[in-house]
Amino acid sequence: MNETTYSVNKMRGMSVIEQGDRQKRIGKVRSFVFHPSKRLVVGFTVKRPDVAWMFHRSDLFVAFDAFECHDGKLYVSDDQATTGKAACKRLGISWDDCILWQGLPLMTDDGVVVGRVGDVTFDATTGQVVSLSVDQGATRNALLGTSHLDASQILGFKLGVGDNLDLSDEGEFVQGALIVADDAVNVERLGGLAEKAGAASAVASYKVSEAVDAAKPKVSEAADAAKTAVGVAKDRAETAWKNRPDKDEATERASVAMEEGAYKLGKQMSRARGMFSGFKENYRQALEEETNDKQ
Repeated sequence: MNETTYSVNKMRGMSVIEQGDRQKRIGKVRSFVFHPSKRLVVGFTVKRPDVAWMFHRSDLFVAFDAFECHDGKLYVSDDQATTGKAACKRLGISWDDCILWQGLPLMTDDGVVVGRVGDVTFDATTGQVVSLSVDQGATRNALLGTSHLDASQILGFKLGVGDNLDLSDEGEFVQGALIVADDAVNVERLGGLAEKAGAASAVASYKVSEAVDAAKPKVSEAADAAKTAVGVAKDRAETAWKNRPDKDEATERASVAMEEGAYKLGKQMSRARGMFSGFKENYRQALEEETNDKQ
């Protein structure tokens, strides 16, 4: 967010300081107030402490354009036109017609419930709503994440649908909801545990795949080398057999050729799979035992 864009959730609960001849803490931000027919923040209410812990004081309304935010606190001037009825008159709004969006149900014109109003971001220079997050309950939010609606997807407040909001003059509850565009139903949810788990799984799968791909050339290279070693040993054995001057010399040459080929085969296989490290020695011992048995 830029310097003029604020989140109502982050601002809620902030200390409010009145600036004048001396700074005075007047309370904490309680709720944000919205225009009855526009996507517009008109201000916020400040919960003031009771007098002597006994006499209740009503909340104070502060206009959206009458504060500065720094050091985690909101600072308002002591000008009368920045708060209360004077601020409402200056902004051209009726306090009784204004709306609190916090927790309102979000519905389409067809009555499909999307969720409830979560966080709202707005431009402090104009009061215009920038975006709205859809709250579907703490569990679903944590698991599936949160979806965000652009201001253009917020169509306005509607009476006669949604939740019971307040008692009317006749003693009956008034219903109300915030109407959103039909495509708000399909807005992607982001940041949930399921998404993070899926991302972690995808990363792990990618790493495994990457490792397998990296190992393939080495295994293939080792297999090719092993085949070559066996071929060389076979060729040398055949050559030794054909060129034998006599039986004893031919046997010796064949033994040397097979031993050399077996060693190379065992060496390549041990690189690929970590096995057959004693292949050469075992083969040599077996060959000697076979020779001794024949003698």
